[in-house]
Amino acid sequence: VWDAQTYSLKATLTGHNDLVLSVVWSPDGRSIVSGSSDKTIRVWDAQTCSLKATLMGHNDWVYSVVWSPDGRYIVSGSWDKTIRVWDAQTYSLKATVTGHNDAVLSVVWSPDGRYIVSGSRDGTIMVSDLKINQGAVFTGHNDAVESVVWSPDGRYCFWEC
Repeated sequence: VWDAQTYSLKATLTGHNDLVLSVVWSPDGRSIVSGSSDKTIRVWDAQTCSLKATLMGHNDWVYSVVWSPDGRYIVSGSWDKTIRVWDAQTYSLKATVTGHNDAVLSVVWSPDGRYIVSGSRDGTIMVSDLKINQGAVFTGHNDAVESVVWSPDGRYCFWEC
């Protein structure tokens, strides 16, 4: 953790047993979540830099993690081809989303918190609506979709290959 004003090191968070592949702050700034090739997700207290929880359930690398806009959930995308939704208070698994045929490389929530968009190594993008437990898979890319993002107003979604 680096101080953005002084560019000095504030703390080093240790606990993963392999590469850290994704890190993101909670919307309220109180927690940090990280995903790793050790197949775990770790939740950290941003003030004390101490470990709050280790989330286990993926069978392969956790390549992407993100908080829901309201901070109630954490979503993870993995090389095990799944997206998992975790309760950010109890740290329990709430849902497992399938539909990709290869590794999930990127996950993002829509600004309104209704949809999750994921990009996969199989070249597909999936939009999942957790309220009705349905999703749509979009094809057409010739290579992996490595990054997905929503516009701040929620009207557009962008992905890159």
